[in-house]
Amino acid sequence: MSAARENLRHVREQCSSEMWEQLNKLYLQVIDRRPEEGWILNSHELFRAVQEGAHLFQGITDATMSHGEGWQFIQLGRYVERTVTLAALMNTHFNRAATPTDLPVDSAEYLSWVGLLRGCAAFEAYCKAQTAEIRPLRVAEFLLLNPELPHSVRFSVDRMNAALHVIGDLTERREKLPARIAGRLRAKLSFSQIEEIMEGGLRRFWKAFVWSARRFTRQFIRFILTMRLTPNLRRRTFKRAFGAVAGISRIKPVGQLSFRAKRGICFLFLEQ
Repeated sequence: MSAARENLRHVREQCSSEMWEQLNKLYLQVIDRRPEEGWILNSHELFRAVQEGAHLFQGITDATMSHGEGWQFIQLGRYVERTVTLAALMNTHFNRAATPTDLPVDSAEYLSWVGLLRGCAAFEAYCKAQTAEIRPLRVAEFLLLNPELPHSVRFSVDRMNAALHVIGDLTERREKLPARIAGRLRAKLSFSQIEEIMEGGLRRFWKAFVWSARRFTRQFIRFILTMRLTPNLRRRTFKRAFGAVAGISRIKPVGQLSFRAKRGICFLFLEQ
């Protein structure tokens, strides 16, 4: 929460007042809790408030910020982070569970699978699409390959690709973006079926997918840190893309920035 607030403070002039007010309000609400107050007994209230505050911040961002270059970077950072987090969460859960089958889970495992779906904000959506009877194979398919669920891996990769293409057009650096890795991830999810994934081994699939997602993240960071401005990218575009993170007073190649400035840029894009 502190990192998010600090990042937004650096680009205060690029965001809306409503965005800053909401994030600052949520930050103050979190730090106001003290261990001696015994809030642990009602920790669910705090967690619910943080979840609702984060959802509200995303809605305010989409409703009040211009959907230009800066907004596209926010979308890219959001869905890159979501893709990696979802993949890691599902990999951990399925590694500890038995081999997914199309049979309903027993009562001893039911709450564990409900927890996974709720953790992905997908329990109600799953029940509407599949009924409340939880079948591990259907859960894997729903969280991995569903193109309409906002917290599915495929949905996140699709939005990641869309943001990449727009950023490539706006920055005139399409050929330098790690679009090939993202395209492979999208193709793998778009044309795969859960039965084929299970035949090849779910653990092997998750290992390869998580590796590709992290590779994309590293390549995108490298793209940001080595990006050089073309004559067409003037001060307005530069500040919209990078904000005031580096405290730059004149246009200069990002490769010449200090380590602190580079770190701030990476945090801005990848920790939203």
